[in-house]
Amino acid sequence: DVAVAFALALLKKPRNHFVTAVGVAAHFRFAEHGELRRAFEAEALAGLFTLLQSDRRTLKVAREALLAEPSFARPPADWPGAISAMRSGRAGPSEWPSWAAYTASTTSAAPMPATLRLAVPIHTVTTEGELEASAEAIAGADAVGLDSEWRPGTGSVALLQLALRDQVFVWDLLALPRSAVGAALHRALGLAASLKVG
Repeated sequence: DVAVAFALALLKKPRNHFVTAVGVAAHFRFAEHGELRRAFEAEALAGLFTLLQSDRRTLKVAREALLAEPSFARPPADWPGAISAMRSGRAGPSEWPSWAAYTASTTSAAPMPATLRLAVPIHTVTTEGELEASAEAIAGADAVGLDSEWRPGTGSVALLQLALRDQVFVWDLLALPRSAVGAALHRALGLAASLKVG
């Protein structure tokens, strides 16, 4: 069915299309058909896992969309329990067939940890004091790994991740003053001697 394929494809890009996928599934009444419901819910769980790792704000919006749709909010569905299990790595709502299908598919294909555990400290930078301290540490490093995360649907960078050999800094660009970020970034990465990898 085209609607099913469309909704499941939307869930492959959850940061941009999760809410739309819920709307399509509700409109075409997937919840009234056992196999369609389980397929949609299992794919939605995979999308929630992606959001848990990459975009907590969109995760909240996606969770609210699922809970607001009566056909997907009724038991045995337990979206909050599933998200909590993904976050903690503990057992989830085992009485929910879609959760069982989701966990079976993730463990049989390739085990995916609920959280990434690194042997280096990760510092979330949200104040100008933290920004200054992190810029100083980065400026003294011989190599810096760079990555960024964007606000869905915009051209605005929301997070800048700067990884050193012994620690990682995550600059929350939505919380920090832009002028301070520009100056700190110049100080941190201005030295030509350090290797930058992104």
